[in-house]
Amino acid sequence: MDIICPNDIGCYTLGFLPPLSTGDFVICMGSSVSTSCGFSKATDQKVISFIGDSTFFHSGITGLVNAVFNNHNFTLVILENGITAMTGHQPHPAADMEQFGLSGYGRVNIEALVKAIGVQHVSVIKPFKVRKA
Repeated sequence: MDIICPNDIGCYTLGFLPPLSTGDFVICMGSSVSTSCGFSKATDQKVISFIGDSTFFHSGITGLVNAVFNNHNFTLVILENGITAMTGHQPHPAADMEQFGLSGYGRVNIEALVKAIGVQHVSVIKPFKVRKA
């Protein structure tokens, strides 16, 4: 396929390696979303970007808000680990703090947040149900 695959720094960067071999470049946290905005306007190629849940909360949301506002056309794959998986397992806003034995925390639902931002097409895919994807 003639696609551009912006990537971010994190667990999903491992997708550059076989067997997935998916990813064209990495710049910084959040860059997969913001560079996808630019590539979707500058080229006729399909753009599929990857970001993890922690990086999405840290620096991907603003790019997605920009994408919705400017009607950028790309596919964003948010890989939900439920934790900051690559750098030490720190919690983030979607983490279930009860699993850490901590109570009194809220929890942000990524799907609901993405829809609230205004993304029109949202699909949730269970990673172990490959044939259904």
